[in-house]
Amino acid sequence: MVTNVLAEAAQLQGVLSVLHQQLVRQRQEVDQVMERLERAQTEPLRDPLTGLNNLHGLRRAVESRGTSDLTGIAFLAADIDYFKRINDSHGHVIGDKVLAKVAEILREHLTGEDIAARLGGDEFAMFLPGKSLADAAVLAERIRATTNLTVITRADGMQYNGAVTLSIGVAVGELSDTLESLRHRADEALYDAKDAGRNRVALADPADSSTAS
Repeated sequence: MVTNVLAEAAQLQGVLSVLHQQLVRQRQEVDQVMERLERAQTEPLRDPLTGLNNLHGLRRAVESRGTSDLTGIAFLAADIDYFKRINDSHGHVIGDKVLAKVAEILREHLTGEDIAARLGGDEFAMFLPGKSLADAAVLAERIRATTNLTVITRADGMQYNGAVTLSIGVAVGELSDTLESLRHRADEALYDAKDAGRNRVALADPADSSTAS
């Protein structure tokens, strides 16, 4: 009888140990869910001025794709040329109108699973699944040309016309790319566009060749 009681006690202890482990795992899962919910509430995903994703929103949108493989995905990095000069000469109200107009142009060129974002200041980006380097370059040139026709109407009825231009860098993801490395290569191409005179599109080198240099 004593042996049976001890055996049943040992079995019960084993069951309790398994239940305890399950409760610990479930508590960890609940804590992770709560942490994500709290982070979502405290870290806004949208830029309030333009309505586009901000940098955090872009990262979250890319993560939600369910794969870290960025092979063949195009990334556009765009800056408004001489944006500080626009603000200094015409004021921040006009500057905000220019930012909103560029965001509108980017939004009009979104298709499928494309994502547009304002990363800060006058820096914009587009994440373009399914587009080749050639396709992305054509899109970037179309966006650049459309932006160059921008007319901003001032409160006094005068028009601010012909001075809004974009420099754009284009890169396409490779097997080794993360979002940050892909963005970095697009930024390098953007700097090439600026160095070449601005108001133009430049294409990034492949990841392996840029690493080798």
